[in-house]
Amino acid sequence: MAKVTFSNKALVVRPLKASPPMGAVLVVLGLDRALPLLHGSQGCSAFTKVYFTRHFREPIAMQTTAMDQVTTVMGADANLIEALDTVLSKLHPEVVGVITTGLSETEGVDLQRVLREFRTAHPQWRQVPVVGVNAPDYGGSLETGYAAAVEALVTALVPEGRRGGGASRRLNVLAGPSLTPGDALVLHEVAEQFELQACLLPDLGGGLDGHLSPDGFSPLSGGGSRVAAWANAAEAALTLVVGRSLYKAADLLRERSGVADCRFEALTSLTAWDTLVMTLSRVSGRAVPQRLRRQREQYLDALLDSHFLLSGTPVALAGDPDWVKGICDLLGEVGAVPVAVVSTGNSPVFTGLPCEQVVVGDLQDLQRLAGQGGAEVLIGNSHVADLAAEMGLPVMRAGYPVHDALGVFRRAWIGYPAMGEALFELANRVHQGRPRGVAPHVSALSATAFA
Repeated sequence: MAKVTFSNKALVVRPLKASPPMGAVLVVLGLDRALPLLHGSQGCSAFTKVYFTRHFREPIAMQTTAMDQVTTVMGADANLIEALDTVLSKLHPEVVGVITTGLSETEGVDLQRVLREFRTAHPQWRQVPVVGVNAPDYGGSLETGYAAAVEALVTALVPEGRRGGGASRRLNVLAGPSLTPGDALVLHEVAEQFELQACLLPDLGGGLDGHLSPDGFSPLSGGGSRVAAWANAAEAALTLVVGRSLYKAADLLRERSGVADCRFEALTSLTAWDTLVMTLSRVSGRAVPQRLRRQREQYLDALLDSHFLLSGTPVALAGDPDWVKGICDLLGEVGAVPVAVVSTGNSPVFTGLPCEQVVVGDLQDLQRLAGQGGAEVLIGNSHVADLAAEMGLPVMRAGYPVHDALGVFRRAWIGYPAMGEALFELANRVHQGRPRGVAPHVSALSATAFA
């Protein structure tokens, strides 16, 4: 069981975490024809826009209420109401996610009151969901903002009291912040193999998987989960929940829809993925396809091949709690040892980690712990990659942001093939970091026998 300790430094030296508004924006981008509207200054939205543009290498749909020094002091409610009317008139989104920032939260905005005033002033837009998410920069991380946005969307889009489902072919999926666009596609594919239809919230695989749309540029998100689909959430046979941070949203969805759920803290282990596959088999009434059986055998072989290099290998990693849980599960399965684990916040998910401690801190803490533990490889985002270069260690890139390598944003980490590929890459990184060749053996007796 891991002990959670908090860094007691007076300041953050090398920041690790991204802000909650970024997590909330990411969720809204996982809806089709949606628009994140940041209630803050232009700088608030510009930073987030650049952050995700560099990570996904795609244009990012986003707007701002453009608060300035005057409205920050005198009140920016009019900015928000005018901005909503403008984007709805000109862009015609199917849903708008209004996300607060550190600036508007410090100003003291009552977001839900302002949204009610907007509805009163502009009744012509009553059919368009406008979802408010409180996500102050100074509290939490990308993961907490992500979870708050999913909870707000469930509240806004899933009606209460509607019951149905049971025999449906539909699956509700609450997809956590550790899942990539590639992971979303894997969930769709495995559901299709059991003739089930997965409906993800959010669905990053639809719009942020890196594709050229025949429709060209759009100021709105495209390809994610349809807003209208969540009005029928009660018709699903089951809800899958991936990520401990979404358990509160899962409670809310189960209360509103009456659909039973199956929860996973992570899906990056043989046990978890086997459980998912058998759950889908039970729900669908279909036997496990031969293709999945073959992939499982291939993953077992990957475990066998890679354990020669990875078993006992000290590893350092840093990221949000759900992501840390997933990586530690993968490492633990092959016998690698997480000697340095740094996260952005505390979480119940840490109790079962196969490491001595988790430090809530920054990348300076990671550097110190990795050195003390003799880590041979680092896992994390592009800032961790900079750290690895300073330490002369190999790095495996993952998480947010990764702006110095192509294709990482849509890499899958869940499912038998993806888990096997991750182990192979990690083993190769470790191999590259070790001295080449085998040192010549010198007998301890030779020095005395032939002296």
